[in-house]
Amino acid sequence: MKTIPYRLNATLDWVEDFAIAMGATIEGQLVNIATDEMKGVCYFSQIDPQVSSMIMDIKYDQTVSFTLRNNDASFLGLYFNITDIELDFLIDGNPQSSGKWKYRFSIFDGSLDSDFAIKENSSVYTLCIFIKKNFLINYLDKMTAFKPGIKDFFDPQKNTITRIDRISEESLSRILELRRIPYDAPFYDYIYKSTVYALIGDCIDQFSQGNAPVVSKMSSEDVYRINITMELLLQSLHDDFPGIEPLAKIAFMSPTKYKMLFKKITGLSVKSFFIKNKIELAKNLLETEDTDVNELSSRLNYQSVSYFIKRFKEYYGMTPKEFVKQLHSV
Repeated sequence: MKTIPYRLNATLDWVEDFAIAMGATIEGQLVNIATDEMKGVCYFSQIDPQVSSMIMDIKYDQTVSFTLRNNDASFLGLYFNITDIELDFLIDGNPQSSGKWKYRFSIFDGSLDSDFAIKENSSVYTLCIFIKKNFLINYLDKMTAFKPGIKDFFDPQKNTITRIDRISEESLSRILELRRIPYDAPFYDYIYKSTVYALIGDCIDQFSQGNAPVVSKMSSEDVYRINITMELLLQSLHDDFPGIEPLAKIAFMSPTKYKMLFKKITGLSVKSFFIKNKIELAKNLLETEDTDVNELSSRLNYQSVSYFIKRFKEYYGMTPKEFVKQLHSV
């Protein structure tokens, strides 16, 4: 299996080393990749002196592993993935499946190392933004929602900034629109930069609507292990909530630490994450299948139909029947 060492930061001084490690060639702002393991392109742009970005648009014919070593806590990586990536985290060299990362939005602190493998037959379209923390501090300091605790939040001695979530509808729409434009189209870089700024704005809006962030240090292994339990929860949506204790054991953490780090990474408590995704699954099934409320409530293991209807209305402001009626009226 090919292993690619690389580093990142908010400038583009790492691109040449990255291209060499990938076995690729650089042509303008494109890195062209055509090896036995993978084929595709990466597009790079310096958005601002404190912000850079790239698109990874690659088809993997073989499994490839990556080792990220930054040694730079001054920036954040924002990752918007819209394709089915089959990803394994490597813990002590052993692969641990993290499932598929379609429509995932993630933030990783520049201080975090990362070891992972992208599996063969994965097609990757991921837009990445690398942004200096000072850039965000200067912006967020003007927003009252962020002002309390902002210094601690961005202090690398006190906090490791990490988040894993679904891409917002606004961000997904922007990226899908960008993807339709050829890389060699006139004014592409101008359109690209506008999209990046809009995505940064979407990210700030998404954060400002949530609870106060958890300030704590954490390791790459902590992130991997929390993500593994997130995947287990997503695979258990047709069952009852499995409970904190079993999940904490899988993550090799105490229940207290597990609950704290889970909320730090997802912005939700463990049970709220499970309930939210169960209700989203119900909505998706109503959109794609001809199923009635009684059957759906049973499939998702709700104790009563009335409780399922109550939960659904809490999230979407209407009952499942009203939702289906609205779908058919469009």
